[in-house]
Amino acid sequence: MDPAGQIQLAPDDAAQPWSKNLLSVCVEALGLVQKRSGLALTGPLRVLTRADERQLRQYLGADIAHVVAVAIPARREIVIVRAALFAQSPEEQLQTLVHEMTHLVIAQNIPGRLPAWLEEGLCMIFANQQGLGFTWRLTVAGSLGGVLPIEELEKTLLIGGDLQSLAYAQSLSMTQFLVRRTLAEEGRGGDSPAEFMRLLADPAEGPRMLGAMANRNWAASLDRQWRGEHRSVWNWIAILTGSSVLWVITTLLFLVAWWRKRRMSELAREKMDDDEDPVYSEDEFDER
Repeated sequence: MDPAGQIQLAPDDAAQPWSKNLLSVCVEALGLVQKRSGLALTGPLRVLTRADERQLRQYLGADIAHVVAVAIPARREIVIVRAALFAQSPEEQLQTLVHEMTHLVIAQNIPGRLPAWLEEGLCMIFANQQGLGFTWRLTVAGSLGGVLPIEELEKTLLIGGDLQSLAYAQSLSMTQFLVRRTLAEEGRGGDSPAEFMRLLADPAEGPRMLGAMANRNWAASLDRQWRGEHRSVWNWIAILTGSSVLWVITTLLFLVAWWRKRRMSELAREKMDDDEDPVYSEDEFDER
């Protein structure tokens, strides 16, 4: 148990050599998520590990894969796949635990269920999982017309593979967009996810916002607005990477290379003409 008594390792883990380091990163992660979200997680939090995904599936009674850790709000519990967590760098371990603890903070402070894509997006923001890889993955999909419909995001978050990585990238982007839009509508400005979380946790504002999110028309409208914000960038990339543009660029590069080669040949001939020795008479040569 940590000094504050808030995080409890399962007895099997507490007796292991890794327990001290695991507890330390859990304490740091909890402090970060509470600071970044502006919301508290009260009461004890249980952390336990399983050796691999097979043991995790047995514990959960669910067929899941490609996970490092899982938050179970009803039990106030985080279950970790040891092999996956210990293979991460210290920074990645911290991000993983902040992500999962954010799920618990949301469950405890927000009076209702968020759309899965929004909850995952908030967890990614507070865990600082916002690398260029997500932006690039989404940009490629957008320019190729492969962005997921909002109604398919929730199930795609669970399937693994390339589509899952796109679903997470899209969830992050849509959450960032919604945070900006909501704060602008509330007259607060900025893009603070902590301020957005405080609105969701507010006894009056939270239920109103959650009620709107449950409406299919709200989701469809948000999807259109979000796509509209990115469409110009996606269209330009699609144009610039199209086959006709690539043919034009290739032709121009060929012409530039041809002109440069011709110009270099001309300069070389001119230099040779300038460097030729003057023609001396035989007498002049003897004198020299």
